[in-house]
Amino acid sequence: MPTQDEIAKLAREYAEDSVDKYLPDTPLVPNARIRIVEAAKANTERLIRFLLRTHCIVSREKVRKMHDNEWEFAQFYQRKANSCINQHCRIDYEASRDIAKSRANLLESLFGA
Repeated sequence: MPTQDEIAKLAREYAEDSVDKYLPDTPLVPNARIRIVEAAKANTERLIRFLLRTHCIVSREKVRKMHDNEWEFAQFYQRKANSCINQHCRIDYEASRDIAKSRANLLESLFGA
């Protein structure tokens, strides 16, 4: 879950982008742009907090990193299983591999990682 600072940063970025997009090169009275951005930021923060209460919102980069890590673990466990002489050892590593693959697949299905 994003921190308050992350929410504020995201809201400010969105507000500034929106003002630049919808009011480009508009002559405004001094400080008007600042007031418009602050108002848009406040509205955006409220919207983000509402969405966080009702939906799972995660940074794509965090999900992608978790997904890639799980696939790396799966490959690691597969290499370990392949190098085992003992059947019990192989079964343990294959189970760990399957768990890592399942986690990666779950991330893909939930977030399209």
